[in-house]
Amino acid sequence: MKKHPHYTETERQHHLEKLKESKAGLVAYSLSSGISLSCLRYWVYSRYKGKDQKEQKPANFLPVNILEGEPDPVEIVLEYPKGIRMIIRGAVSASYLKSLIG
Repeated sequence: MKKHPHYTETERQHHLEKLKESKAGLVAYSLSSGISLSCLRYWVYSRYKGKDQKEQKPANFLPVNILEGEPDPVEIVLEYPKGIRMIIRGAVSASYLKSLIG
């Protein structure tokens, strides 16, 4: 197994700057510099990943108010297999609706 050479942080920054200046793609720069493509990808994407993490702001939550009380009026149409049709208008609780269906 081929072992990758160890690059210092200064060398990494140097190569990343050269890559940016050259406007070459990762593959082309990898071939011209002798640095493996996997190393270059790691350097480039870890650089952006770290930048994103530093700029992330803490999550803010909005208050949620749950209103208790009567459900909104609706119209529910139940059609049974033998042709019976039931129309329910108004505020209907889930337990009442379950008793009609079950």
